[in-house]
Amino acid sequence: MLTQIRQLYGPHLKLLIGLLATGAITSLDGIVQPYVIGHFTDAMVARKLSFGLTLLGGWGLATLVIVAGSLGFAYTRGQLRQAINFDLRQRIAATAYAPAQTAVGTPHFTAMIFNEVKQIETGVTDSLAMILYCLLQGGLTLAFILGSNWQLGLLFVALGLVPGMIPHLTTNWLQRSTSDWQTANQQYTDLLEETLAARPLAHTYQLEQPLLSRLSTQLAHTEREYFKMNLHQSMAGNLVSLLYSLTFILPLAIGAWFIMQGHLTIGGLLTLNSAADRVTSPLISIVQYTNQLLAAKPLLMQIMQAPSNTLPPTIARTTDAALIQFSQVEFGYNQPLTTPLTFTIHSGERVLIRGASGSGKSTLLATLAGVLPSLGGELAFGLPNWQQHVAVVAQSPFLFHASLRFNLALGRPITDRELIDALTAVGLARFQTHLNLTLGTTQRPLSGGELKRLEVARAILAKRQVLLVDEGLSGLDAASATKLADLFLAFPGTLIEVEHHVSSDLINRYDRVIALAPKTEPKAANASDSVNASPVIQS
Repeated sequence: MLTQIRQLYGPHLKLLIGLLATGAITSLDGIVQPYVIGHFTDAMVARKLSFGLTLLGGWGLATLVIVAGSLGFAYTRGQLRQAINFDLRQRIAATAYAPAQTAVGTPHFTAMIFNEVKQIETGVTDSLAMILYCLLQGGLTLAFILGSNWQLGLLFVALGLVPGMIPHLTTNWLQRSTSDWQTANQQYTDLLEETLAARPLAHTYQLEQPLLSRLSTQLAHTEREYFKMNLHQSMAGNLVSLLYSLTFILPLAIGAWFIMQGHLTIGGLLTLNSAADRVTSPLISIVQYTNQLLAAKPLLMQIMQAPSNTLPPTIARTTDAALIQFSQVEFGYNQPLTTPLTFTIHSGERVLIRGASGSGKSTLLATLAGVLPSLGGELAFGLPNWQQHVAVVAQSPFLFHASLRFNLALGRPITDRELIDALTAVGLARFQTHLNLTLGTTQRPLSGGELKRLEVARAILAKRQVLLVDEGLSGLDAASATKLADLFLAFPGTLIEVEHHVSSDLINRYDRVIALAPKTEPKAANASDSVNASPVIQS
């Protein structure tokens, strides 16, 4: 966990130093107040009014410095919390884009960003800040005590820790009595519901007295367990109070002996008593904050794992001029969806992949896009950094809640002239004067077909060489499907399109057709050069 904490806080060393400095100033409260109270008491006993007033004036000034330090600590702590939350949320978002996370749903990452980061804020960021403060206050005050009267000071501190041990010693005892009452209360609740529901039967067979007697017995047992739980809690609380009193009285008695021997003043005793609490309370708090820190450890470890940004190891370069080579490739998420596929696609080809619903067309497209690793066989691409050359027309193209200009350029520096040319090329010229039109999940002035045209425009603007189309013609009438197919086929690069239903006229316009079939069916060894010339792949 120390490695993850170093990674988390390393970029924010200045804030950490600021937290340390302001925490140290704030921690001086554990020294200033006990010191002033003790010396003011001695001054009053000695009737040194002038010195006493000077002490009070110094206390006021010191309080201003301590309050300023406290404000600085709160500010720096807030800045550190903000910076770490920002880093964690950005890290999760970056992890979501890693190839290995492709199949993980969006809700998983949004839950991590909004819920788990908040838990880390409380369990790690805030806990570490408070552990730092407690260490500073406890350490500085302990040094002050040891410098004043180390024997009596250590006695005050040691005895002050005793009451804090009681909750740890009585936890199991109290939990057991609480569990016994919860069990008894649940039994009584079940029996009460059963007894009340049995009233018609009781009236029929005159069972009122036996049923009420049984309920009374269970109620008496429940009340006894409730009494015992409260008694145990009261005993534990009184034991803590008793020990607080004893650990307060005993050091005072010993301190009185020191005073009588001339080794300590009354003010010195008050100083030690007040300062000791500034040591014991932080030590007890450190234990509590450490428990919170350890509880948040699994969340921190999960988020701080480095995302995998490498492409699947099965992806390689083709050995000839081919753009894509499949050699006995199996694809799917957990198990192969088809028998192994073998085919080759060359640059500039128009390839249609057909198959029934559930045959794996979209999954094959994800494999061709390089975002889903194959499950077996040899898959090779003819271009380096394959994903930088591919564009995908999804079944439901994604829109940012932003302007048409941003949805086309996707944040890249592209001139309006280039945007207008791309819109014209894909048949969306009517939007060339509406580049500031807001699109998004709640505002969609584009039809389904126009959304897919916009996706092609994105591919043209990004200068992608390969266009993958996922059911681009589904849900369209014949005339609209033909127009959109014309656009896909006119793409200035390689087209790989998966469709369920395609008219025979359109099929003849593709260079190659690959037909997917269930895994149980046999397949031919190679794809056809055209749908009419040779067998198609059956897989």
